[in-house]
Amino acid sequence: MSDPLAPLAPPAPVETESSVQKPSMNKKAIILIAALFVIGVIVGLILSSFFVNETNDIIQQINNQPYFPGDYPYLQQPLTMDQIILPTFGVVIVCISMLLLVGTIAVYIKIGLKTKSRYIVGLLIFLTPLLVETAFSLSALRSLFISAVIPYERIRWSIGFGFGGFGGVLVVTSVFETIGLTMLLYLSTE
Repeated sequence: MSDPLAPLAPPAPVETESSVQKPSMNKKAIILIAALFVIGVIVGLILSSFFVNETNDIIQQINNQPYFPGDYPYLQQPLTMDQIILPTFGVVIVCISMLLLVGTIAVYIKIGLKTKSRYIVGLLIFLTPLLVETAFSLSALRSLFISAVIPYERIRWSIGFGFGGFGGVLVVTSVFETIGLTMLLYLSTE
């Protein structure tokens, strides 16, 4: 028989919906990443528009040049939608990647100023050349817009945006870079 004067064990806590801890998403990071994505898309589309106009001007200059006897008269039409979709996608992805890098560098500078950690300095030393590399990727994509004008098909496909061409490889690597930077920025803001 139990002792009626013995203290009673406290009742087990009842879990309600409000007391159960749900893993929460880092809203601040999601808003930052979404804003950088939107700005990257806008900047990428604006830059692509400039690149297409620049390429069409070059095409017009080529078409207006006189041909010497023996030259192959190569007349090129302005870029078509098929010729600008993948290069434009590449420019947009690289712009997003560049903005994600700037955002990540800013986050690490803020963390570094608070913690004075050598690890953060190492990350900044790593991320800064990556930002420079991304800027050069944007410059390479700019020059590859003109690849559609090259009259020799094999050369055009090897340096252009065809399967296995330099432009296509650059776009695919930029997609993976953007995915990795998105995850890094999200985890860095927790």
